[in-house]
Amino acid sequence: MYSTRASIRLSRRLCKQYDTVHSVKTPFRRISSNGADASHTSTPSESEVTSARAYCLNLLQTYDAPSYTLQTFIPTSARDAYLAIRAFNTSIAQIPDTVTNATVGAMRMEFWRQTISSTFAGRPPKEPVAILLSHALSTLSSHSQSLSSSSSSSSFSSMPKSWFLRIISAREQYLNNAPYPSLDALESYAESTYSTLLYLTLSALPLSSLTADHIASHIGKASGIVAVLRGLPLLAFPSPAPHHSNRSGLGLGLGASGLESTRQGAVTLPLDIMAEAGVKEEEVFRRGADAPGLRDAVFAVATRANDHLITARQMLKNVFAGQDVGHEFEHAAEQLEHRDYPSHYSSSPLSPSPSPPPSRTQNRPPEAYDSADDPSGGGYDLSRETYSSFTSYDTPTPSTSTPTSSGSSPFGTAPAQTRQDSLSPSLSSGITAQKEYQQHQHQHNIQLEEVERAFGVYMPAVATSLWLEKLEKLDFDVFRPELRGREWKLPWKAYWAFTRRRI
Repeated sequence: MYSTRASIRLSRRLCKQYDTVHSVKTPFRRISSNGADASHTSTPSESEVTSARAYCLNLLQTYDAPSYTLQTFIPTSARDAYLAIRAFNTSIAQIPDTVTNATVGAMRMEFWRQTISSTFAGRPPKEPVAILLSHALSTLSSHSQSLSSSSSSSSFSSMPKSWFLRIISAREQYLNNAPYPSLDALESYAESTYSTLLYLTLSALPLSSLTADHIASHIGKASGIVAVLRGLPLLAFPSPAPHHSNRSGLGLGLGASGLESTRQGAVTLPLDIMAEAGVKEEEVFRRGADAPGLRDAVFAVATRANDHLITARQMLKNVFAGQDVGHEFEHAAEQLEHRDYPSHYSSSPLSPSPSPPPSRTQNRPPEAYDSADDPSGGGYDLSRETYSSFTSYDTPTPSTSTPTSSGSSPFGTAPAQTRQDSLSPSLSSGITAQKEYQQHQHQHNIQLEEVERAFGVYMPAVATSLWLEKLEKLDFDVFRPELRGREWKLPWKAYWAFTRRRI
C-alpha cells in the first residue's frame, strides 16, 4: 500500500505545494485567455507521478476516509486509477465549500472540464489529480493492448471521458445547494455521480460488463443518497467560511455557497418527501432535529437507499446461484452510449433462464424424480405441462429418400434439411432446449467471473450499510454527531464482506 508514514508526510508538503491549484483564484491564474490550461506536460515523470499519488492519498485520508480505507480491495494494477477518480470527486465536491459565490464555483467547474479534456488528450496540466489520472490512463492503455493481443474473445475498455464530464455537470447543477425536486431527482443525481464513479473504477480494472455495471448502479445510488443525508446538518447549519480560506473546516464538499462571513443554510431533502412529511425549511433552521416531520422525511429517503442495497444483494445472490439478476437494467441504453460490451451481451442478458433439458429419467412422472438424480443436490422443477411435452423420445423413422452416393445411411449421409425433417418433434425440441440451456449456462459462468472480478469495487456498499444501520439505531435523527464520525468497524466489516462475497 502507498499509505506509509513517509508518503503521508510527503503528501502534507505537497498539499501546500499544490494549494494554489485548489484556491479560489485557480481559474484566473491557470487558464489562459483562449480557455486552455497554461501549463501542460506530455508525459509526467516518475517523480511527478509519485508526488501526485501521495497528494491524492492524503486528500482521501483527510476528506474521504471510507475511500481511503477501501482502496485495499482494488487490484494493484488499477489502484492509481482508483485514487485519481476518487481524488477528482473529492476535489469537485469541495468547490461549494471553497468559493464565495456561484459564479466563481462555475468557473472552477469549467477549470475541471478543461483539465479532464486536456488529460485525455495526452496533455495533462501540472495538477496532481490530472497527473495521476494521465499515468493511470497510460497504464490502462498498455495493459489493455497486451491483453487484447493475447485474447481475441475478451473485451476491454478504457475510462470514458464523458463519465468524468457527467459527474462535473451533475454537481454543477446543484452548485448552489438547490433542493432536489423529488426523490427520483435525487436518485438520478446519485446515478450521475456515485454510480458513475463505480463505472469508472470498473472500466479501470479493466472490465466491461453490463451485469457488473447494473449491480454498481444500485450501490452507487444508495451511496449517493446517503451522502446527501450525511450532508444535511452541514448544509442546514454551515460553519462560517474564513475570508481567504481555501478549504472549509470539514471539507466534505457538502457546505453551502454563501457570503464571506454569513453562510446561507439549505435543506436539500427532496421537496416531494418534505411535502408528504410536512417538513418546513424554516422549522428545520429553528428547531433542528426536532422539526416536525423531519425524522419521517429522513426515514423515507433512507428507505430508498436501503432498497437499492437490498436489490444489489439479491442480484449478487442470483448471480452466484447461476440465475439471472432478476430485472432489467434501466440505464442499459445510456451505458451502451459510453462503452462496448462483450458479444455475449448482444442478446438480452436478463431473459428468463430456460429449464434444464430432460434427462433419461424423464420417463418417470415429475413427483418420482429424486434429488439424487441431480448432482447439484436439487431436482429439476418440471411442471406437468413441461413433462407432457417431453414424455418420450420417439425413435426417428429412417428416411425413404434415395440414398446419396456417399452412403446408404439416412442419418449419416442425407442432406441437413432431410435429417432435420426426419427427427421427431419431441427430439428436435429436446435438442433445442439442450442448446439453449448450455448457452445460458455459459453466459451465467461468464457473468459470475465478471462479478468476481468486480467485487472489490462494490465495497462502498459496506460503508453505506453501516451508516444506515447507525441512523436506524439513532431513530433517524440525522443531526446526531455520532453519524459524522469515522466508522471504526469499516475495515474489518469490509474484509469479511469481501471474503464472503456479501455486501
